[in-house]
Amino acid sequence: MSATAPGAGHEEVRPHLRERLLTPTGGARWGVSVILSLAGVGIALGLSLGYTIKENNRQDRELCKVIVYIDDRNQRLPSPTPEQREAFDVLHGYRQALRCPARPIARALR
Repeated sequence: MSATAPGAGHEEVRPHLRERLLTPTGGARWGVSVILSLAGVGIALGLSLGYTIKENNRQDRELCKVIVYIDDRNQRLPSPTPEQREAFDVLHGYRQALRCPARPIARALR
């Protein structure tokens, strides 16, 4: 057995990960900076989209409560005039476009 350290005499072919990612002064190389910046932008964009979708769905549900309440009340009115019927049909179209439930959900509005 020799007294030399294992691997002595063999040059290291692959640089360490630290040397590949950082400059000799310890700063991040440009590729690392770009990747980290893009990751941050991607995370921020994903969170913004998720919040926006969640908030839009919440507002749609709140609007549905009002539309369902009014539409159900309008459907119970006896013999509406043609003008009233036209307005009721427009509101009922909004209810269908928002995919509001068919059964009443606005008990809390009473």
